Amino acid sequence: MTHTYVSTVIPHTANAVWAMVKDFNEYRWGEGVGEARVENKVDPNTPGAIRSFAYYGQPSHQRLLDYSATERMQSWESVQAFDATLSYYKATLRITPVTTSDSSFVEWWSDFEATPEATHQWQSMQQREFAKSLSRLARLLDEAP
Repeated sequence: MTHTYVSTVIPHTANAVWAMVKDFNEYRWGEGVGEARVENKVDPNTPGAIRSFAYYGQPSHQRLLDYSATERMQSWESVQAFDATLSYYKATLRITPVTTSDSSFVEWWSDFEATPEATHQWQSMQQREFAKSLSRLARLLDEAP
């Protein structure tokens, strides 16, 4: 498995950031993500919930593996191969308060299995897209009433 990690500080409280990302049925903060919905009639924040969405127009499905409102953390995995070069993907998003300010330390990491020739490409893409999504999240929070 290959590991990808991105982190940033968002100038909003951990509770405000968590409020934007906590619903597994909502993924509007993700860069390139279309409307998401939980398709298997499970509570969106219960492990086992499967959300479907389009990622830059390509259908994708993810299963919620772990969810903790107390720790402001959720993990999910791919339900099926994204394409022939990426067979498995597991991601975790965690929001931690920055105790010296009203900011949040936001971490997003993944472990994935890809073909050897595509591993570097997938790692670079994930780092880039995670960073873009966290920037989008900060912008949405800045624009929120």
